[in-house]
Amino acid sequence: MNSRTFASFFDGIYGFGLGLEEAGWECVYRCEIDEFRTSITTQRRPGVMHVRDIHDARGTDIAGVGLICGGFPCQDLSVAGQRRGFAGDRSSLFFELVRVVAEARPRWLLWENVPGLLSSPPDDPGADFWAVNAALAEIGYFGAWRVLDSKYFGVAQQRRRLYGLYAAGSAGATRAAAVLLEPEGRAWHSAARREKGEGDRGAHTAATLRAGSASGGPEQEPGDGLVSVALNCHKSGQVNDPTFATLVPSLTHPPHDGRNLELEGNLVATSLFAPALRRDMGDHHPCVSDGNEGVRRLTPIECERLQGFPDGWTIPPDKWTGDPYPKGLDSARYRACGDTVTTNVIYWLGLRINLVEDLLAEMEDAS
Repeated sequence: MNSRTFASFFDGIYGFGLGLEEAGWECVYRCEIDEFRTSITTQRRPGVMHVRDIHDARGTDIAGVGLICGGFPCQDLSVAGQRRGFAGDRSSLFFELVRVVAEARPRWLLWENVPGLLSSPPDDPGADFWAVNAALAEIGYFGAWRVLDSKYFGVAQQRRRLYGLYAAGSAGATRAAAVLLEPEGRAWHSAARREKGEGDRGAHTAATLRAGSASGGPEQEPGDGLVSVALNCHKSGQVNDPTFATLVPSLTHPPHDGRNLELEGNLVATSLFAPALRRDMGDHHPCVSDGNEGVRRLTPIECERLQGFPDGWTIPPDKWTGDPYPKGLDSARYRACGDTVTTNVIYWLGLRINLVEDLLAEMEDAS
């Protein structure tokens, strides 16, 4: 098996997959239970083995894979939920992932979740996070973790997420730290440093959203009604030209018609949050100016762009006839975008892993 192969669990709409592929990795296995999201990835990566339920996954099927990745369910860990922690049915699926890792023995394990994991559960803050590390240590995996914000990676979205990277063996923590905590960055700062022109993702200078219908109507073609929302946002989260201050992160209490909004400084969308994206415009729903002193909700394509996906990625195949959510196709697309990872962040992590692996190989050759 190619040394830079990966298996994606809790695969969603292939956010880990797209980022890792751009960094030179090859997907050999996917696991996702949601029918709608599976239909999307299956039409785009038809040759990849797929297992629906992680309880049915067997690590022996992917023995020798280079990396296992996945954003295990966060519903029981998020500060926006009931915070049942690993006592809940969803987030406790992490331990099924540990079982697969123990069977497959990859070189790396990369997971993503909400920062709320660090303080879960409320009655014993941090216990769930240390349960993660204890479970992995028991099977011989040690690592490091870091909170990264998507707005520093070329998308106009403030999305702070916790990333854990683990490697097999006693040196695993050192190797993982070399990937996550690049020495040229400031300590404990969520903004990963990038030199100008370093890779396609690092060279992003603008993020654009397409103006169009958010209720199932036709979306305009590129170049027709584009809404510019951020420039160089992967550097500092700010823009070069304040005239592009058109993004409104959320509507506030009480609901209003969008007039007299303070746009200055609100140039990066708040985190795309699946439940909020499914509702009508309301609290914590990212919106954009409609150009007429009002606001409108984001379109599905705009949400795709804010997560680093190609336009139309979440449009299901023609044969799809299901209606998995009460509000139909747009609702399914919004939820899928809100639940996935930002592909740009995964791309950066993939490049960092490549760098560390290459350096280790050079050291072994020299010894």
